[in-house]
Amino acid sequence: LCDKNGLILHSNGFDIYGNGILITGESGAGKSTLSKMLKNTGFEILCDDRMFIKKKEGFYIYGNWCHGSVPDVSSTIAPLKAILFLEKSKNNSIQKIDGKNVIFQKLITSLVRPFLKGHEWSSTLKTLEEIVNSTKCYKTQFDLSGEICELIGELFNNTKNMGSNGS
Repeated sequence: LCDKNGLILHSNGFDIYGNGILITGESGAGKSTLSKMLKNTGFEILCDDRMFIKKKEGFYIYGNWCHGSVPDVSSTIAPLKAILFLEKSKNNSIQKIDGKNVIFQKLITSLVRPFLKGHEWSSTLKTLEEIVNSTKCYKTQFDLSGEICELIGELFNNTKNMGSNGS
């Protein structure tokens, strides 16, 4: 993928109102839990655990067979519009992250690191930087009440057909 402006992130992917949404966070942050809640709300899960991202005219996320604890898979392709960084909490909130360095540091921890040579790493890091510069990112705190699904639905229903740079 590195030679094709692509990479794999340890994340879950959804198509929410035509927006490709990645959900990522540290192990145990609740990716699969939130994915089950979003699926039960009616949103299409593309894959739980590993998401393939590739640049065409903008970045796209690809449903695939490489699932985790949620066995649903899809062949759907969706334009990448946002990344949600999960944190367990007693509250439900979604806050936009503006700091590019903060986003890059968070994303690099989600990168599925293949065995690469020097120039391949350069290409992968350049692709990651392009994703950071073109995609809205949000700190997402949630509890188990399911209220976060409504907040996510509202956010992406209001941003339906966002521009290719995620704005």
